[in-house]
Amino acid sequence: MRKFLFIFLAIPSIAFGATVYKNPEEGTILSAEYKASGSGKIVYIVDTVTQLCFVTMKRGGLGLSPSQVPCESLVKRDEWKKFITWLKDDYSQK
Repeated sequence: MRKFLFIFLAIPSIAFGATVYKNPEEGTILSAEYKASGSGKIVYIVDTVTQLCFVTMKRGGLGLSPSQVPCESLVKRDEWKKFITWLKDDYSQK
């Protein structure tokens, strides 16, 4: 637990842009990978049916367990605005 917490806190908040990927087989599950500094990647996952948003880290091909994040936070990124449509416009303007 202590090691995981350190890794999570050591992740820089700066992530470089990405394109949202829609898997045709899953239809309603969207994901986007953002390159973080170092060799890690931040991956956001959005389920448009259940209206839930998640984040996880990938490093060396392995991913950590996803954690739920507020969709209100994720919709502030331009590339997610057209997919997270169930929120009021107030969140995407901030």
